[in-house]
Amino acid sequence: MANSTNSQCNAFQAMQGFFLESVNAPECVISVLAHSGWSVSVTSVINIVKSLMAEHQRIIRNLGNDGLCALAYDNLDFDLKTKESTLENPGNFASITMGMFIPLGHRTIPDDLKFSECLWEKSSLNPHGPKDATPPHLPSHKYLLKRIGESLPQVKSAMLWFIKSILVNEFLPPEYKDLLSPIPSSTSIPVEKSTQYPAHAMQINVSSTDGNVEIVENLEHQLGTKKEWYNSYIHLCHGDLGTQEHHDTTRFFHAIESSSKH
Repeated sequence: MANSTNSQCNAFQAMQGFFLESVNAPECVISVLAHSGWSVSVTSVINIVKSLMAEHQRIIRNLGNDGLCALAYDNLDFDLKTKESTLENPGNFASITMGMFIPLGHRTIPDDLKFSECLWEKSSLNPHGPKDATPPHLPSHKYLLKRIGESLPQVKSAMLWFIKSILVNEFLPPEYKDLLSPIPSSTSIPVEKSTQYPAHAMQINVSSTDGNVEIVENLEHQLGTKKEWYNSYIHLCHGDLGTQEHHDTTRFFHAIESSSKH
């Protein structure tokens, strides 16, 4: 980036300066290397970092314009041990939260996320919604037999593919592996390379319910998502089982109580 905007900039020196900044090298070391021609100056390194952060922030804001991205976050723990631990100085354990914005591929459009009203209408937490979210009755035997009959061709083709796979991988020379086609599927989804944009690190406790609420609000603030956007659309959020439990707890705590007792 620096080399493309300034023809007198040396790309090698810029990379060296950025690397020194990433490993927290002292300014005096960077200055010595800059005078010897191995790096750019400290001021130039600061300008590079500011330019990259501004460009990254612009990309994240563009993702928030249409909301076609998923949120993901998890904790990152540091165990800062001392050389000889004592009762007064046993070491230090620090934890931060790292977030990620993942653009949605496969030609996703905003209407694919327009489920906010539908989910609220069917939610058991909606005081005007259905009292029981379970299906009214189980599927009939006729329905199940029809579905099984429709799936028989896919089952037979999958069994044939596994037999071919065993023959090719176990008994034939390696050059025949290229002739083995992918496993047949009626709902095949093409593989796309995804791009991930890191969010700003957050010093928030991910192991608490309030912390998870604060993390999601922080990620939404980084995206610049407006509150009115959630009246129609939803955001996909990736996490572990603990994340799901905290989100469920948050939903129940914010539900409207039907009576003073419940």
